This record gives sequence, C-alpha cells and structure tokens, in this order.
Amino acid sequence: MCTATWMKGDGFRTFLFTRDEKTSRGIESPPGHRPNSNSPSFLSPLDPDSGGTWIAVNEYGLIAAVLNNYDAGNDASENKSSHNPPISRGTLPLVAVAQKTVNYAAGAIEELNQQSTFKPFLMLLLGTEEEDEGRLLIWDGTQLANKPLSSAKQPITTSSWKGPEVCSFRKELFHKTTGGSTRLDLLLEYHGFLDVEHPAWGPTMIRDDANTRSMSQIRIGTHEVSFRHQLFDRQACAYLEPSEVRLRRKIAGPVSS
Repeated sequence: MCTATWMKGDGFRTFLFTRDEKTSRGIESPPGHRPNSNSPSFLSPLDPDSGGTWIAVNEYGLIAAVLNNYDAGNDASENKSSHNPPISRGTLPLVAVAQKTVNYAAGAIEELNQQSTFKPFLMLLLGTEEEDEGRLLIWDGTQLANKPLSSAKQPITTSSWKGPEVCSFRKELFHKTTGGSTRLDLLLEYHGFLDVEHPAWGPTMIRDDANTRSMSQIRIGTHEVSFRHQLFDRQACAYLEPSEVRLRRKIAGPVSS
C-alpha cells in the first residue's frame, strides 16, 4: 500500500514516496541521521514494529525503497523455505544503503535474499544521475528479477485491497495530473490527492483499517542529500508540517578490485 515516483533535472534527482499502513501498526519515527562507522551514513525514518524502514538514502545519493508485492500472493515466500520464518522487509533498504552504488546495492540484496526468507517485495534502487539510472528488484517468493528502473512506468504503486482496481485508478490519475510531465509541483499534487468520494483509492488514502501514514521527498543535489518527511493526520485529512534532515553528499570514487 504505497506509491513511488521520481524525476531528475540539471544536477539533481528527486524521489517521492507515499506510505500507507494498517492502523494497528505503531507510529513511525521521522527520518534521522544514522551514522555508520563501517558503511556510508544515511537518512531514514524507522518503523517501530520491525525496527527497519521502508525508505533510506545514504551520503552517496543512493536511494532504496521497498513495497509489498501483493501480486505475488501472501504465501509465495513459503515456496522457498517452510522452516525459516520470513525476515522483515524493512531490513532491505538498510542493507542496500550500506553500499555506495546501485549495482553493489542490488548485489547485496540478491545475496541476502539467497540466504534468508522474505515475503514478496518490490525494491527500487536509485543512484545519482552520473551512474546507472536505477534498478527494480521484484521478488515473487520464488525468483528475484533485476530490471532497469527505466523499464517500469511511473507510478509504482501497490494495494492490499482491490489491488488491480486501485493501482489502475492511481496510474490513470497520475497521467491526468501530470500529463506525462515529471515536474515536482505536479508530482506533489499527485501524491497528496485524496479522493473525497472514494477515500481508499488515491495515492493519499483512508480506509477503516488503514490509511496513509506519511509522504517522503528525497532530493539528491550536487553537494547535499536532503530528506523531507510529512506525517498524515487521518482525522484532519491533511499532512502535518514537514521535518527535514540533510547530509553532505559524497562522491563514490572507483572501486578497487
């Protein structure tokens, strides 16, 4: 139950992510600076239930985000192993941003996925505009596909409720709102859309058992990485004032063999 879009311009890249969750889950912590002595420092919010996250960005401008792959079915992970309980998918972005580049991050996820059991997921990996545009990893519980992000049409969106219909509605809304343009103001308008007559359908949504929790906006600039985060107030049907954290951006040099 999430929606992701992205854009790039002259010397920057922006990634937007709307997170939806069950009302039974705890309130997420806003993004903070997570220093790491042996790996790149990164910015991410935290899920109090799993201790992981759904989105993170490191000081090299590597963005990692994970969505539930409802199309694969809830029991697909049992095809891999009936003996090992699934690990939280919130682990995946943390593993990815421990790397400096998209290709190394994809390799780390592939290796972890071979060693562990995860429920089906979609994972987006975006680097800086100087390198590979990005990758889309699709785990269906049996096979892990690794595709260029350019092969995926925006938006990438999922829903546990009426998945095909809701996703189709959101994709049609994206084209109506943006006209195929990836302007930031139009992307923000799209992510913030709440259909009053059908509140469970839009990129910002409310159901009896779930609702949008937050909107994240990550910007990779020439010298800085920033993470802007807005919690959604279900009662007011509105986003709260944003918080923002920043990192000085580093440039990944050649990796020695």
